[in-house]
Amino acid sequence: MKVFGLMIILSFGIFASNAQADTCRAFLKNQQGYTIETFYANGYNRPDACQLASQICHRALRNGPYQGRYLRCEVEGSHNPGNITRSCNVSLEDRYGRIVRGFSGHARGRTHQEAYQNACRTGLRDCHFFSNRYGYYNYTCRVRRY
Repeated sequence: MKVFGLMIILSFGIFASNAQADTCRAFLKNQQGYTIETFYANGYNRPDACQLASQICHRALRNGPYQGRYLRCEVEGSHNPGNITRSCNVSLEDRYGRIVRGFSGHARGRTHQEAYQNACRTGLRDCHFFSNRYGYYNYTCRVRRY
């Protein structure tokens, strides 16, 4: 009986040592990427803790003193594409500069510049694909800047 009781006590010790809480941070950032406020949360594992930290950050963004500002919540160590969306216009032009067709790329990024570059890359890719597919070989794809 003593051996059985000792096994039960040891098994509780093993299970208790495997259950660990994890901590995660969420950052409230402005358009330039500066951190305005940091939110901490604990959870059973890292995904749970990060989900809770993100919920706390979004709740503060929605209900706190930050209403109406261009802010975003970013979870520590996340590899999400970001919350900033930009577009870029690209035109297919002949050798005289006449526009044959226009393309528009949309993309997301962590900063405005990164999102704009990703959008222009998408628009240029679509333009080159179209020109090669339909035989516009002496034509140029250009980013239209307004």
